Amino acid sequence: MQRRELLFELSLAPGGLPALHLLRHLTPDEESRLARAVHGQGRVDAATVAAIEKLTARCRRLDDTYGPAKVLPVVEAQRDLVARLLKTHTLLPNLRTRLVHAYAELAQLAGFLRFDQMDYASADQSFTSALGAALECGDAVLTAYVHLWRSEMTSFANQYAKGLDHALAAQSWARRSSSNLVRALSEYAEAVALARTGDATGGLRKLDLANQWAAKPTPHEPPYLYWVTESGAMEGSTCFVYNIVGRPKEVLSITKARQPKDGYRREGAFDLIYQAVALTHLKEIPEAATKLSAAIPLMRSHSSARLRHRFTEARALLNPWSNNVYVRALDDQLRLSNAGAENV
Repeated sequence: MQRRELLFELSLAPGGLPALHLLRHLTPDEESRLARAVHGQGRVDAATVAAIEKLTARCRRLDDTYGPAKVLPVVEAQRDLVARLLKTHTLLPNLRTRLVHAYAELAQLAGFLRFDQMDYASADQSFTSALGAALECGDAVLTAYVHLWRSEMTSFANQYAKGLDHALAAQSWARRSSSNLVRALSEYAEAVALARTGDATGGLRKLDLANQWAAKPTPHEPPYLYWVTESGAMEGSTCFVYNIVGRPKEVLSITKARQPKDGYRREGAFDLIYQAVALTHLKEIPEAATKLSAAIPLMRSHSSARLRHRFTEARALLNPWSNNVYVRALDDQLRLSNAGAENV
């Protein structure tokens, strides 16, 4: 099968450039095996599953750069393929467990991407599928990871009691695992829920615990947690909680020497937004507007709805200074950016 036909069969063609980047990471043999699996013309062996795992890992990287709009169709096509393989092929137990795990990862990733689009109902359905598959294959880390993102999503949607419940569930599963990074993330999820409900002391205590766990990753961390250390996620997360509890000077201290990470457009824009919020709290209005202005190109290049939502919240904090020349310039830049996006 030709590469173009494989793109079509996997429903990757609508992804455009991300889809082409994706297939470049498959060897000719992996492409051939995957194509035969798509058409039901070959058996599912370890090499076929490895190709699916490789594509899933690349999808995570592509999301860092492009966002959910282009990557989600690719992920859902792969998830449908894996579900079909599980239904139509008789597999040895170890291979079936591995394929179920691949399905769990794809469902978790689909849930995250839908959450990033702020499509909460669809995200929850994907997370439910991911949780069932993670439990079936007995992976405590992945089970905790699904609960973690459910906590993040419900807290983002201002459902802090649910966010706390999922954070505690994530911690329970994380304690059964060998991953310190997932323990860090689950403690951070509780920190957010507590801070949002006014328990600043509890939130900061949990945040400190999260940073302690994040500082000592184990040699056996799952590959899908790469972003925790690579993107400087815990620094950004710390800034987010510090803004909630009213510690803007600490936010600026953390971000002063922080350099943007290549390939992490969403995280880079979030960092600028956190700085803008801190500067607004300190009534440093020109500097706050300048930080938000710098976030616009990154926001424009990434399809995260969560990112746009946080940007809108940060801009709303500047409403008392709407006549400030820097804020007016920010609004002009934003209007031009939005007009340009509509014309694309």
